[in-house]
Amino acid sequence: MKNPPANTPEPKTETVVLYYPDEQLLKLYKENRTFTTAGADLPKLALQQWIAGPKHTKLAPLLPASVQVQSVQDLGGGRCAVSFSNDLYKINFGSTLESMFAQGLPQVLAQYGYQEVTVLVDNKPVETVAGHMAFDRPLRADDAARYEFMQ
Repeated sequence: MKNPPANTPEPKTETVVLYYPDEQLLKLYKENRTFTTAGADLPKLALQQWIAGPKHTKLAPLLPASVQVQSVQDLGGGRCAVSFSNDLYKINFGSTLESMFAQGLPQVLAQYGYQEVTVLVDNKPVETVAGHMAFDRPLRADDAARYEFMQ
């Protein structure tokens, strides 16, 4: 007797706002990204889109494609933990770029109901990513209205 086919979710279109610096690394801007998903882990997929980099030519990526999102774990109460591959440590972050990473990450995840984001590498807590700022406390999203879309 054959097993019935598994219920495969219908693909749907998802739009998320991603945050990237301008080419001069002066400030973060919003960029809409639309992608197709079959109901998988939306926060993780959104972060993968974020890592893929901006579409707008005047915006710069924050992370190289070698960085992988291992998981986004819901901790309850609007909190989550994001585990990145250890390639996160290999990035040559200056203090400005590290700060923009710390601003952009919670902004993306706030769209999925997370007000606090803990950064992990290989599922272990990190104290700092590049030595310029502490990551020993959860990151919090700002008011999304303070960011503009790049024209």
